[in-house]
Amino acid sequence: MEIRDLLHHDDDGLLALCALLLEMAHIDGEFSDKEAIALIDLLSEQLAQSVVRGEALLIRARGMLRVLPDTDSLAARLRDQFSLPERGAIVGLLWEIAMADGYVDPYERYFAYRIGTLLGVTDNEIRQEHRHATQRLRKS
Repeated sequence: MEIRDLLHHDDDGLLALCALLLEMAHIDGEFSDKEAIALIDLLSEQLAQSVVRGEALLIRARGMLRVLPDTDSLAARLRDQFSLPERGAIVGLLWEIAMADGYVDPYERYFAYRIGTLLGVTDNEIRQEHRHATQRLRKS
């Protein structure tokens, strides 16, 4: 599943995805410059397809995280809006944000597996998405 395959979803789906990626970027208690750049690049270039739309999604995602009771609710929204292959691709994006600073913190690893499980992605698929994300980052 390619990232561009996620683009056919409406803004609500992309907003929920953006909120999840933002949560991953902050899950270890640090929001490094490398994570910020990776998140902005991912949003602007690949998901939102423009810097302005990417920034708007990021601002709206921050607001969404303030009103959602927990990440389980966010995962439920994604589970309802995306197919299983798309949800696997979402786990891959989570890994990319987690690895952006060169190190996957235990909190990040836990979060990727927890969200993957909530999205209905198997442990094997979560590990496979981790490998794919590692390969994509090495190519870039």
